[in-house]
Order: sequence, then structure tokens, then C-alpha cells
Amino acid sequence: MVRLGVHPDTTSTVWMKPVKFDYSDFTFSPPSISVSLREERLVVQVHFPCAANRRCSTKLCCPISQLIDPWTTVTMNSDVNMTSQQSRTVWTHDVVSYVEFSGLSPGQNYCVVANFSFPTFSMAASPKSDPQCIRTTDANQSELQSQLLLGIGSTFLFLFLFLFLVVFLLKQRSKTTKSRSAPVPVPLPPSLVPVPVDPEDVHLELTEDDHQITVLLF
Repeated sequence: MVRLGVHPDTTSTVWMKPVKFDYSDFTFSPPSISVSLREERLVVQVHFPCAANRRCSTKLCCPISQLIDPWTTVTMNSDVNMTSQQSRTVWTHDVVSYVEFSGLSPGQNYCVVANFSFPTFSMAASPKSDPQCIRTTDANQSELQSQLLLGIGSTFLFLFLFLFLVVFLLKQRSKTTKSRSAPVPVPLPPSLVPVPVDPEDVHLELTEDDHQITVLLF
């Protein structure tokens, strides 16, 4: 029950008739979602709207999931069969809610919507979020991508081996050229080979003939 009081003066208060306030009067903004594929599963992240709470800073967003633990319902359907849809309802205890779907068909477009409600009171529910869609990979396309990656890897491996072989051959050729261009020492004839001489074996002999001096070394 909510009543509004008016103060005509500082000493008295005039109260209006009480107004009943029910959970059905709650109004929420829709959540926002993001979808992704992970190992053949569709993963949905549900982000809740900001709560108008005086404990939160005006510059920050306090998701409503910080104040309550809402029931979150996520619904998924495909473009091929709109009547065949999957729905998950979880009790959210975190700021962001995560829901996963499996059993996806390859090459189809899946769209997801989500909303949340006040715990135990489904009458106080938010509108559904804007749909987010994602397309699963086709089986033939996946096989083609695998073959393409295998071909690219094989090409890089062949180029690496080819470059390694070229560098190896260039190094071997450089070594052969250097060995051929190095000068080969020519041996001296025996008559020109210097023989070590002991100073004690050298003898001097002086002879004087017609005012000339001849020095003989033995």
C-alpha cells in the first residue's frame, strides 16, 4: 500500500487514499543478448538492464540482477522450421546469464530472444529482447575449409624445404669455390733449399796477393 501525504503547514499532514501496489505494476526494460557458436553449441549471453537504485553511482550501471535473482527465459528457433523451437529457463544468480543450446543442424540460421521475470511472479516480466541470429557452418563448407587449410600448410612446408635446400647448396658451392681458389704451395728444388749452418763450422782465411785481400769461407 502506498499513500501520498501533503503538508499544508509544519504541524499537520493530510493523507490521500491508499493505493494498492502489486507485482503486476512492475515495469522492466528488455534485456540485451549476444550469441556465438562454440563446438557445435549455440551460447547465449543475457545482459540485464540497469536498475534505478540510489546505491549505484550515476556514472555506473547496476544491472537489476544485482538486486534480484530473476528467472531468465531464452527461446531459439530456426528459419527452416519456425514451429520447432527450443526454450530454456534458468534462475540467474550472476550479473550475466548464460544459456546453451545443442543439437544444431548445419547450414541453418538460428534466431534467439530472451526475457526475464521477477522471481516467483511471472506476471512481472520484461518484454522480449531484440532477436539475435547466427548461421551454423555447412558441412560441405567446413570440409572445404579443412582442405584449404591443409593445402596452404602443405604449400608453406614445400616452400620451406625448397628454400632450405637452396641455402644448403649455395653454402656447399661457396666452400668448393674457396678451396679451388686457394694457392697451392710449390716446393723448392733441393739446390735452393736453405740449409742451416752452425757458426762454429765457418772458417775465415785471408790471403794477400798484389795488395789484394781474399777472404775465403769454409
